Amino acid sequence: MKKFMTLGTILFMFTGCQKHDPAAEYAPIVHTFNAAWNTGDVFQLDAVVDPLYTKQTSEGPVVGIEALKKSIAEHRITYPDWTCTYVEEIYAGNKAVVRFEVTGTNTGPGEIPPTGKAVTLNGIAIFRIENGKIVDDRSADDAIPFYKQLGYTLVPPPVPEN
Repeated sequence: MKKFMTLGTILFMFTGCQKHDPAAEYAPIVHTFNAAWNTGDVFQLDAVVDPLYTKQTSEGPVVGIEALKKSIAEHRITYPDWTCTYVEEIYAGNKAVVRFEVTGTNTGPGEIPPTGKAVTLNGIAIFRIENGKIVDDRSADDAIPFYKQLGYTLVPPPVPEN
């Protein structure tokens, strides 16, 4: 009996002292989030996104899971072949940081008229995860090359006359 208790104590020490691996816990969550963008299947977000989710972007915030689902649906109308690839992933604490590349062809209606042009967009997103769900997403991307690929030009402001 004494050997059994000693073995149990040793097993408890080894299993109870294992270090938390954020990548193992959070990678499936952010990959499911990305799969919703890539497929348009927004119903899978319910399992990985908090109902009070907030996304901060240069275009303004997206607040709530239903607003996120609407945003994804609108992007997929404008860019039906929208594909986001995670180029680099870092997991620490309760955060996931991903560097991503998006490709797509602007063939559908949206904020801008369809151009028929293919685009590539690079950016970074920082996810905060609590209780197994994404609660906050802060992302930034390089919009100027994106709009140039669509055919837009950057026009400098007029020079003031002295």
